[in-house]
Amino acid sequence: MKKLLFLLSILCLTPLALADCVDLNNPDTYGTKINPWSPTTLEVTHNATLCPGTYALDGGLVVSNLFVTLDCDGATLVGNGGGVGVYIGRSASMPYSYQPYITVKNCNIQNYHHGMIVNLAYYNTIENNNITGSSTGFTVTGAKYNVIRNNRIISGSYNGLTLERSPEGWRSEFNEFSGNTIEGFAKKGVELNQVDNNTFTGNTIRNNAEYGIYSFNSNNNLIYNNLFENGNNAYSAGSSNNWSIAKTPGANIIGGDQLGGNSWSDYAGTDADNDGIGDTPYTFGSSSDPLPLIVSPCPGAVVCPDGTCVDTAADCPQPQNQTQNASQQTATLPWQGELPEKNMNLTLGNQSQNGTSNEYRGMMRDLLEAIIAFFKSLLGMQ
Repeated sequence: MKKLLFLLSILCLTPLALADCVDLNNPDTYGTKINPWSPTTLEVTHNATLCPGTYALDGGLVVSNLFVTLDCDGATLVGNGGGVGVYIGRSASMPYSYQPYITVKNCNIQNYHHGMIVNLAYYNTIENNNITGSSTGFTVTGAKYNVIRNNRIISGSYNGLTLERSPEGWRSEFNEFSGNTIEGFAKKGVELNQVDNNTFTGNTIRNNAEYGIYSFNSNNNLIYNNLFENGNNAYSAGSSNNWSIAKTPGANIIGGDQLGGNSWSDYAGTDADNDGIGDTPYTFGSSSDPLPLIVSPCPGAVVCPDGTCVDTAADCPQPQNQTQNASQQTATLPWQGELPEKNMNLTLGNQSQNGTSNEYRGMMRDLLEAIIAFFKSLLGMQ
């Protein structure tokens, strides 16, 4: 009897769980979450998770109420080449407000004029969306304090990401863009047009026809640890931005262990000290990245940005590991204190090595470490 009641409860709850998602093709599932905005556009008014599927919605979705989360949960919105896939901003009922704390995530957005627009909206989070085949992928207008992260914005006839001042004169400021991939646009990967104090880090911007990033009359934007692989990577006019942070230990976008500036596919500088930072700035016009990231040629195999493993060990001086027969010997180190810098000769058996006293110290250190390791192994201490 208990098993029967349990099964009945599962059967009763399952339709409720399935019905909790919104099927944009079925108005009976809208409840208070979706409101028809126009014959081709729907407004998301309360938290909503879409049911899996593909929705032909020429006018897209509008999200305009405060504290609303739209989770597409992998559903796909398909347009007809016009309109906006997802619009975050003013609504007819709130025409002069600045919509905060909206989240839009996990949406697939295809074939709109604008894949997504954030207009005069503050403190919103846009994450884990795929925007493909729209003329302009993503536009931010007069918006502030938004987080745009881990989105894929792919392929279009205009810009991938446009960050701009609003017609009312509000500049887009204090927005954070991280972990996004922007590629395959006919104009610019990223356009900054009269915007200030935004941060771009950890983004991949590649294969955009005119420029990877274009800055016009924009200042104090922080742009570091991004990967640029475009025919023309950067252009700056009337702008003063920061293209690096101070050299800091940390994992960077090309697999190195130092943070600084950005990785530029056409950087022609060198890295003499193999620290993963170019020895000379990357310059474009009157702007420059003082600490460009570079794949150091040493040591050994490195992982390039495209995922190809390149073995450069042959180009680097590498220590040679050799195994020699050994017999009991006495090593005497006949000095104390500092060695002056001068040429010296070290002889072990019939092997001789020339070098400076600093190199000699290094060789002796390596020798002593090898001796200590040998005796530890004999005593079972390793």
